[in-house]
Amino acid sequence: MHIDTLKNLVVDALEELKARDITQLDVAKLTEVTDLMLIASGTSTRHVAALAQNVVEKPRPQG
Repeated sequence: MHIDTLKNLVVDALEELKARDITQLDVAKLTEVTDLMLIASGTSTRHVAALAQNVVEKPRPQG
């Protein structure tokens, strides 16, 4: 899957559950592990857990 497609799926998953302060960081020049980091916040521990679960499940059908 192309990185832009995956990024869009993850952002959609976060926005779907009303994540706050979604930020994208380009870290390609800083590490070989990843090219992009997405950071978001939630309103409570339960909200953040739901966001994380949605980020894991949403891209799964796309491969």
